[in-house]
Amino acid sequence: MLSYIKINNFKTYVGEIVVGPLRKLTVVLGKNGSGKSNFTDAIGFVMGTGLDMLRASNFVTLIHGGNFKKPASDRASVTAVFNLEDGSEKEFTRIIKIQQRRSSAVSSYLINGKEVDEKAYLAELQSLGVCVNFENFFIFQGNVETFVRMKAKNFTSVIEDLSGSGTLKTDYDGLHRKMRKLEDRLNQLVLQRKTLMIENKKKKAEMLIYKEYHNLINELVRIS
Repeated sequence: MLSYIKINNFKTYVGEIVVGPLRKLTVVLGKNGSGKSNFTDAIGFVMGTGLDMLRASNFVTLIHGGNFKKPASDRASVTAVFNLEDGSEKEFTRIIKIQQRRSSAVSSYLINGKEVDEKAYLAELQSLGVCVNFENFFIFQGNVETFVRMKAKNFTSVIEDLSGSGTLKTDYDGLHRKMRKLEDRLNQLVLQRKTLMIENKKKKAEMLIYKEYHNLINELVRIS
């Protein structure tokens, strides 16, 4: 469960602000312009969402004052603290840092204070059920209707990605192809078995005729 959000110089938040402990149901209230949307932007940011989701043209504008080309610091960060089932905590931190002598900024990622690449960061979040590809940590107005109107195939694809089973698709397809090959081989063996059984039946019939012929020859020799 998400328990704390720590915000540092992100958008309208100056300095470090700690929001929490969060409960299963937490309601954020405030006047227009008080920072409610920026708080949800902070959650989206630390979960790995892109600039289009954060209502920003570039990373520099996410730093407090960056919109006015007067950033309060050379960096901004947001940390999400999760309480895990075993009682331990895991911290995910995303940092924006302005590049020296440049007007752009780069993003870096930390898990429990250790720097990791974006892929590992998102994979670890996904292991906790947070899927950035489908933004399952946000439900926007109209999202439910969009899901309801999805075609069955697309809806299944979304469910597979959200559940994590989509990551097994390559293995599943490979095993399915292997199974089909084994089924084809099995069908061939069954057909061969049927052919051998028919041939065996013919051989048995021929053997009976031969034995009868041999008995008749022996009888003829005895009489002669």
